[in-house]
Amino acid sequence: MAKKTILSKIYLIFVVFMLAIGFAALFTKTYKFRIPIISSTIIPVLDKHKVWGETLRGPAVLVSGEHWFFLITLIIIVVVGIMVAIINRMIKP
Repeated sequence: MAKKTILSKIYLIFVVFMLAIGFAALFTKTYKFRIPIISSTIIPVLDKHKVWGETLRGPAVLVSGEHWFFLITLIIIVVVGIMVAIINRMIKP
């Protein structure tokens, strides 16, 4: 088993924080609560890029601002994770 470095522990804290924010933003409309900066500025901007599609009931929003924010947080987590893995590989002899 690999020895955990301080960088890996920091990454774990970062991932838990980002996932908490991402899931909270994902459920803001469902549970009717607001996150101060995210709900007022970021999600309305991302709402302009809604993805519309056809369903059996007619046209509907398939991907809204909350979904975009969650996807962006997941992409950030993956990219930072790859960077941490590369740095850990460079640090270890």
